[in-house]
Amino acid sequence: MKYNRLGKTNLMVSEVGFGTAQIGGPSLIKDKPFGAKPISDKDAYEILTLAKEAGINFFDSSDMYGDGLAEKRLGGFFDGADDVIFATKCGLDKNGNRRFDRPYVMKTIEGSLRRLKRERIDLIQFAKPTLSHIEQDDLIETVSYLKEKGKIAYAGISVGNIEDGIGFIKHGVWDSLQIIYNLLTLDFKGLINNAFEKKVGTVIRSPLSSGMLTGRFDENTRFPAFDDRSVFMHGELLNKRTSIVETIKIRFELTNEELIIFSLNFLLSDPKVSTIIPGATSTSQMKTNLKVINANRFSQEQFEEVYNFSREINLN
Repeated sequence: MKYNRLGKTNLMVSEVGFGTAQIGGPSLIKDKPFGAKPISDKDAYEILTLAKEAGINFFDSSDMYGDGLAEKRLGGFFDGADDVIFATKCGLDKNGNRRFDRPYVMKTIEGSLRRLKRERIDLIQFAKPTLSHIEQDDLIETVSYLKEKGKIAYAGISVGNIEDGIGFIKHGVWDSLQIIYNLLTLDFKGLINNAFEKKVGTVIRSPLSSGMLTGRFDENTRFPAFDDRSVFMHGELLNKRTSIVETIKIRFELTNEELIIFSLNFLLSDPKVSTIIPGATSTSQMKTNLKVINANRFSQEQFEEVYNFSREINLN
């Protein structure tokens, strides 16, 4: 496993991290389950065992993943160990509203600390605030307060759009940005370059485009109502993405498993990426994802070929 420094911090993060939404399962939003499908403690711990054995030390979570269950499982599995890096998120309440006022943030972080069995969170990430949220809620001052109190070591933003992301970098106070970046979503590449130049760490979420880059879905796929993909992955978007996936598979002669490794390897071949956080709902998925660790990284020429081809077909 290769380890990269996360921006200007002293955190050395595994280039392959682990996103814990899937081991948390659904959350109740407006009293309705929403998110990943439920999995058992046994399955979750088996997946975490594979992650640990592979050298993964960066675990991305949220107080909302399974209403805190993902954090609780992380805390239970690692039981206070300090040789792993916990990054968790806050900012979304039970009604689906963005909340960044200090009382709400403090309450959320205290809950996360209990579940993670930690006295300090390595990296708190605020979930998709706008620049207006930052100003209205004095979030920068809240971060300074949390650092002074020893509740967090570093703070970052999970970015909702490119324009706000550029603004966050200009603030000069955020240690990392969590950004969507994959073969089906290349729009944020410029933001990643900008963050790298300013020594802001980059955490890549949705590296397999919500599972689309597994090759398992087609235009007839229908996601269950509790699955967050049911909200956006249908109709024209579903048709377009399944078509693009098939085009990539044909162009580079990939099976479904090879497509997964290829897609993750593309991201890891970008030197401006700090870490990627694929998730898994089974040990078989986890084992497939981990194969990228030993894959030969793309040369600059190969990277540009894949990037340019994927960008072109995404624009058509």
